[in-house]
Amino acid sequence: MKRLFETIRLNIKLRRAMKKLKSQDAQVRSTAAMELGEIRDPCRISYLIDSLGDESADVREAAATWLGTLGDDRAVEPLRNCWWRPEWASINHRSQDGDGYEWAHVPLEAVARSLAKLGKSGIRALVDILGNEDAREPSAAFNAIVSVGSEAVPTLLELAEQKPQCLSILLDVLREIGDTRAEQLFRSEVSNPDPVVRVAVAKALAGMTGADVATQLLSLLDDDHDRVREEAALALGAQGNAASVPRLIRSLGDDSAYVRAKAAYALGRIGDKRALDPLIGVFENVDPSKCYGPNYEAESYRHELKATATAMTQLQSPFLSKILGELLYKHNDAFRPKALAQALVNSGTPDLVALGQEWVKHKGYKYTTCWCEDPWGTRRKRRELCG
Repeated sequence: MKRLFETIRLNIKLRRAMKKLKSQDAQVRSTAAMELGEIRDPCRISYLIDSLGDESADVREAAATWLGTLGDDRAVEPLRNCWWRPEWASINHRSQDGDGYEWAHVPLEAVARSLAKLGKSGIRALVDILGNEDAREPSAAFNAIVSVGSEAVPTLLELAEQKPQCLSILLDVLREIGDTRAEQLFRSEVSNPDPVVRVAVAKALAGMTGADVATQLLSLLDDDHDRVREEAALALGAQGNAASVPRLIRSLGDDSAYVRAKAAYALGRIGDKRALDPLIGVFENVDPSKCYGPNYEAESYRHELKATATAMTQLQSPFLSKILGELLYKHNDAFRPKALAQALVNSGTPDLVALGQEWVKHKGYKYTTCWCEDPWGTRRKRRELCG
């Protein structure tokens, strides 16, 4: 008898929720979607799936959230299809944090989180989304898989064998998760014929240790593709291995200005004083006339100049302040002194900061403060010179 009364009560709640779903009021429909999730009835899945197409974003997100919580595989395909539905493409609102950094509320994040809760089939769906070049908001799918953590690793390793076209994406996800079970896969793909995969491998090796890892990264510095060499240089810098300094110094003469810049950043992060004279040589030999203009080549030379100046301020060398002070006042072009002064004021070393500030005041420049990412993706405040 008690079970009968419970069944009747649930049926009444289900009918009420279904009636609310037909309301003209979006808030009422949103509440109904949440109530459906709490009702233990097999029919609720189909009603929640139907609500994924509601005209209200709040109702759609409530339905998506509950479908993930309930863990029914029937929800995988409808949730995956949301990625291609136009009503899910909009951004509800934008906000700013205390530092003025803007972020957007992306409805598809709710879909991605729910798919991530649906186990192996949900992760497969998210990987398929990442593998589609036309997919909106790929970062939502990426972050959702990463949020699963180590539990997702067996599925991802299995997919690495089954979906070679998605290998670079899978390597990036596995790198972000940081599970040691993926290390053998990273090592095995160093010679992959696809340069995009080798870029992903270089990024992954940055977080690994061992003499064989350093050897593999050094070999990638000789890769035919610029982006692979760039990431290999950054990876060696992230590892801070002083043994890689001579090879990184050689990369300061690379054909690509961006590779030279990444090698400079890496040498700065390692901080070995052996890099000072080579970096000064690069700084002195940059042709200021090539830095003018909005084109790609000019931008690459400006980037190299900025990287070289930044690297010099990070080295552990005696008399560094005196050496850089002389270098600061040695040139009168529009690019080199300004790049060095900006690096000095952002160095964090009191005597170097004071040196840069003195030059800035003498030249009448002003500062503007902004948020920037360093080459390793760390977000930090930085002073930019203007005027």
